[in-house]
Amino acid sequence: LYPGDKTLPPAFTDRLNRVARSALTPADRLTEATRFVQDEIRYVGEEMGIGSYVPRRPAVVLARGYGDCKDKALLLTLALRHLGIEATPALASTQLGRRLPDLLPSPLEFDHVIVRAVIDGQVLWLDPTGAHRGGRGPAIVPPDLGYALPIRSGDVGLERIIGFGERAGTM
Repeated sequence: LYPGDKTLPPAFTDRLNRVARSALTPADRLTEATRFVQDEIRYVGEEMGIGSYVPRRPAVVLARGYGDCKDKALLLTLALRHLGIEATPALASTQLGRRLPDLLPSPLEFDHVIVRAVIDGQVLWLDPTGAHRGGRGPAIVPPDLGYALPIRSGDVGLERIIGFGERAGTM
């Protein structure tokens, strides 16, 4: 459901290019992109019809100034990739996260989408719906969701989300 028009509008591309010029490290670029999506794009859940499963295109989300977790995760993923950072959306569960490995596989267990990013070989988990979280780069507090399933070709396994306990409350 994630293929489709992933074009970033020119104004947003210009903004990302300014970030790339001013934020010299991958950690700084990741922080700026994450802060924009978390703090400037409102989180509004639209869970009806096809919008329950298919993310809206970045141009729509940016024009409206809001999106749900799927929309914001896709926007952040594309922004990070534009900035040269490996990123992919990942399915998660806000209710069953730690128990996911013990359950039978089912797409119905997932009710949230976050972003898996890699900088300097370190996996970071970002929740694009979490506003005003604090932290920078690797110190950004990951969501406390247990496990996630990255959405990328060839990936079939859950990954453990680590770092919440070590970073929570340490802005």
